[in-house]
Amino acid sequence: MLTTKGNSRLQQVKAGRDYCRLNLTTTAMGLAQHPMRQVLQEYSDMQNLQKQFKDHFNIDSQQTVQMLVRLGKADKTAHTPRRLISNLLIT
Repeated sequence: MLTTKGNSRLQQVKAGRDYCRLNLTTTAMGLAQHPMRQVLQEYSDMQNLQKQFKDHFNIDSQQTVQMLVRLGKADKTAHTPRRLISNLLIT
């Protein structure tokens, strides 16, 4: 998990950069990643679940979990089709 001491836009961007580096490194090591975002959603119905999550992992209440992933071994998946950028632009 990637955490920050607050939740400013700069902290979010830096955590995103760290996640990209983590993703590239673990992929190069042959590991698969699966992001787990539901518990990190920031709306009132999730507050109790977030508190339980932070308590369970001993995360300070002032810290923000920016990214949570599970790592492991997985079979390779086929590449998915991609659209050309020109198909998305109206000219």
